[in-house]
Amino acid sequence: ESIISIWGKGHDVIGKSFKDVLPELDNQLVFEQIKTVLETGQSFHTKNTPLDLIVDGELYTYYFNYSLTPLYDIKGNVYGVMNTGVDLTDLNLAKKKIEESEQRLNIIVEASELGTWELNAKTKELKYSMRYLEIIGGYKDYIELTHEQLVKHIHRDDLPIREKAFEEAIISGFLHYEARIIWNDQSIHWVEAKGKIFYDADHKPDKLLGTARDITALKKHQQELEESEQKFRLLASSMPQHIWTSDTDGNLNYYNQSVYTYSGLTPEQINEEGWLQIVHPDDREENMKVWMDSIATGKDFLFEHRFKRHDGKYRWQLSRATPQIDENGKIQMWVGTSTDIQDQKTFTSELEKQVKERTKELSQIN
Repeated sequence: ESIISIWGKGHDVIGKSFKDVLPELDNQLVFEQIKTVLETGQSFHTKNTPLDLIVDGELYTYYFNYSLTPLYDIKGNVYGVMNTGVDLTDLNLAKKKIEESEQRLNIIVEASELGTWELNAKTKELKYSMRYLEIIGGYKDYIELTHEQLVKHIHRDDLPIREKAFEEAIISGFLHYEARIIWNDQSIHWVEAKGKIFYDADHKPDKLLGTARDITALKKHQQELEESEQKFRLLASSMPQHIWTSDTDGNLNYYNQSVYTYSGLTPEQINEEGWLQIVHPDDREENMKVWMDSIATGKDFLFEHRFKRHDGKYRWQLSRATPQIDENGKIQMWVGTSTDIQDQKTFTSELEKQVKERTKELSQIN
């Protein structure tokens, strides 16, 4: 029943010619192998051999371990051959899928420039890729190194970070940390390590699989951003003008010291009650209308309004804000200033008053 099922020719095969039942095997050496066994009396064995069979009208490739064994009569003459086989097709298909998955994984890993490693938690035996060696020490050629030799590349100040990450990983099953490493040329680089722990039957760490990624460029960029932001904050803090920033939705998220000194409010008070508490009640509605229009359109914000000073007095301010745009033309943030124009307002008002009075006098004289 098993072989009939594999052949897929139905049950009406007994008594028919082998070649008539399976003509597709004619060019696949099977009949030659049977003939050799009949003539020589020597058994034939093969493993994981592909054979093309037409099953239910469709041609499929199957894989078999099969043996051709001679059958003897009472006189010792070979009168036939017995074929026994094991269908390995499903096993081969599964293996092929695994190989394809591994191939895809390798392509992804290579494309992402990740280094891969595997650590035996019990023996400390370590396996790794060439890319891992490049990342961890700047090696140009593959070399067998022990776990201890590789750990020596980690900056000694960052060793506690690594040790803590491994302690947490034993509990959570996942490893993640960032650390500085020292290459053979003594240059310092940054690496991000990620991994997963596999446990044995007693739930003790058995092995770890993971990746290593060179994040030196990323760290350098972050450092440059932090230095740039620090310079901005130092410059903003030294300016008498009110300096403020907001996100792309219009939410103010930074004020320089001038804002706190002028208003007498603490950062907590402004964060809790909002910056509009500084603005004169009569100016708030129009203020928000103009501000949200700038957020929606990306146009510069320009508005005159009154700010409440720490002594309760209001003074006129001219506020300006411009969007900060990246290389793709997308707004990243807004940077604004508010400048005290109370004296200009007073001078202009007084000048207008004098002009009106002089005009009235001239009119009376005329």
